[in-house]
Amino acid sequence: MKILFVYTSLPKGGIETFFVRIAKELFNDGYEIRFLFFGNVFDDELIKELEKFAIIFNINKYLIAPNIYKKQTPLLKLLIPIKKEKLHRDVLEGITHIHAPDYNSLLYTGKILPIKSEIKVTTGVYHINEYNFSSSSIWYFKNKIEKLLKNFPWQNILFFNEISKEFYTAKFADNFKKSVVTPIGINFTHENSMLLGEQNNKIVSIGRLTQWKKYNFHMLDVIKSLQNKNIFFYYDSYGSGSELTLLNNKVKDLELQDYVTFHGNIPYTKFKETISKKLMFIGGGTALIEASALGIPSLIGIENEEEPLSYGFLHNTSTYSYQEKQLKFDKKNIEYFILYLKGLSEESYKSECEKARLRAKDFSIDKTKIDFINMINSSQKFNFFLNYYHLTRIVLSMFLNKLFCPNTNYSKRL
Repeated sequence: MKILFVYTSLPKGGIETFFVRIAKELFNDGYEIRFLFFGNVFDDELIKELEKFAIIFNINKYLIAPNIYKKQTPLLKLLIPIKKEKLHRDVLEGITHIHAPDYNSLLYTGKILPIKSEIKVTTGVYHINEYNFSSSSIWYFKNKIEKLLKNFPWQNILFFNEISKEFYTAKFADNFKKSVVTPIGINFTHENSMLLGEQNNKIVSIGRLTQWKKYNFHMLDVIKSLQNKNIFFYYDSYGSGSELTLLNNKVKDLELQDYVTFHGNIPYTKFKETISKKLMFIGGGTALIEASALGIPSLIGIENEEEPLSYGFLHNTSTYSYQEKQLKFDKKNIEYFILYLKGLSEESYKSECEKARLRAKDFSIDKTKIDFINMINSSQKFNFFLNYYHLTRIVLSMFLNKLFCPNTNYSKRL
């Protein structure tokens, strides 16, 4: 069986590292895996790893346009004609299933598929707001993309936490009530049996510095608040993103240069080394799970939380939903959890590390692989095609929405 993943790019990120892991698992089970990318941003380390398990293509090779146009954003490239026969021969020949993980991928899938195709299309809700557009219903792109999702057979979609499934089941009139919930899985090796936490004054984060990851800002206030009580901690954050300048400015304003450092990106292979011997990790996504797997108590950074609050550590939760703002868990100040860990006896702290490691096992890639294969095997064929008229209206609608409604556009994480 040949499976094609259609996706934007492969920068360093939790979802992207997951795609490399699931590609490896499927490859080892005898599937032929292909990836078709339509963007231009790639992490060299991830691409080299993915090449071991998948055949990689880029839409740029099949665009009928000068090279300068191939450097445009993926959205604009949707409107450039493609060499359909060559793409179908090189990429789609023998493909039985396409997995399109987000709405951009679905648009490209609708562009490249023949009008009558036997290829089955699947998707996943990798983030609760992926298809949750905040714009009003006057926008064509919103209505068209939501209609595409609503027409998906329930067998053809995976949810990666319970709150996402509940949200979209309500939004689309119970259409996805029977769909599967699975973890965004991580690998477990003999290294995961180690407990790498250390009861010191060092806190670490790894992740993109985006608007909805407000815990990065909150940590600066927390570190300063503790200093005002004569309690000193160091906070090291690894990653890049749009908020880096604002964060560094706040570090200077609070005079925390000796205690807080934003280091930029690190190679994925340095993850274990970077978080080892830290009191705790704070963050979200797969990085939070991987830190827990290595025996680091991992504090949940709630997405878009305006106050320095958390639900607690990953091992204080029991479901695949743990970081979304919509959850009903009690919250406490981040400072509380830091002082809690610091104040434990040596034996009690080791117990927290062990709880972290055991909880992470709930997110094993073995579970994800089984659910993914079951989705592929049970997926249904349905008409999935977008002509040039539809794509033009979608792109124009997105452009105008972003121009006139920048605070409610399609890229916003609510």
